[in-house]
Amino acid sequence: MESVTKSDYLSNNYSSALGQLKSLQRRLNSNEQLLDKYNATTQSDLTKGFASVLTSEELKSSNQGLWYVPHHPVLNPNKPDKMRRICNAASNFHGLFMNDTLQGGPELLANLMGILARFRQEPFALRADIEEMFLKVEVRAEDRDYLRFLWQTADGNIQTYRYNRHTFRAKSSPSCANFALQKYARDNADYFVLASQVTQNNSYKDDLLVSFEIKEEAIILKKDLTDMLARCGFNLTKIILKGIWQMRGQQWDSNISEDLNDDFQSWVSELNAGEPFEVPRWYRTTDEAVRNELHVFVDISEDAFCAMAYKLSEN
Repeated sequence: MESVTKSDYLSNNYSSALGQLKSLQRRLNSNEQLLDKYNATTQSDLTKGFASVLTSEELKSSNQGLWYVPHHPVLNPNKPDKMRRICNAASNFHGLFMNDTLQGGPELLANLMGILARFRQEPFALRADIEEMFLKVEVRAEDRDYLRFLWQTADGNIQTYRYNRHTFRAKSSPSCANFALQKYARDNADYFVLASQVTQNNSYKDDLLVSFEIKEEAIILKKDLTDMLARCGFNLTKIILKGIWQMRGQQWDSNISEDLNDDFQSWVSELNAGEPFEVPRWYRTTDEAVRNELHVFVDISEDAFCAMAYKLSEN
């Protein structure tokens, strides 16, 4: 699937990218800890094959359009120890930016309301994230010079790199990554029947949400999803099963493991602040209902609007 559109309007923006790199370096040089983290992310991308260093021969032989993507760190106040290096696909040069020349592609996401409704349908739930989803999908070799970026090495030299994979915030990345995920699921439908169906119907961007009536089905799916997606380079992370004390030998009144505690604390830190309230995930609280009704109330004012939905079951 074509991701980067070759365009005569994208001119070589090396000078602009270099100026932004020098500004970034001044910021990082004033914060040694942030600089170390930034260097680590660059090295990690190289080690994983997400990016590569251009050789002198490659720099001389390039005869097609070029674009240097500026980058900067993004910090999450809820996760002070973590930092992400973000590519700025909206960086302006001569009135244009890279996202101007990219196509968003077709809408390949499953219906979010349907996913959430099915997630609340059964008592046993499974949730998982696909780690670094965009960066697991390759960009065509002939398009990669539009994803160059600059970084200063330890000896002070300016080095030219380029991404081999799709980057976060590029307009084309979501559609391309979802196309790859959905196609792989379809191609493996004969061997991983349920895992293929769940990937196609219950995934939204890099999240998978599904629920089951029987606990053992959730456990089997967890293994099949992990195996199927690993074959194409996708790694499932933060796999959470409801009833965790039953499925991992955990007792209800004993301390959970450090890994599970970290996952839970990370989730709690991301919750929006506000008055606490509880909504049961499993809305089908009985199998004996003879009548189900959905009641929706809406209201609006000059400043806001709201909607509330209630499910009424009659036994």
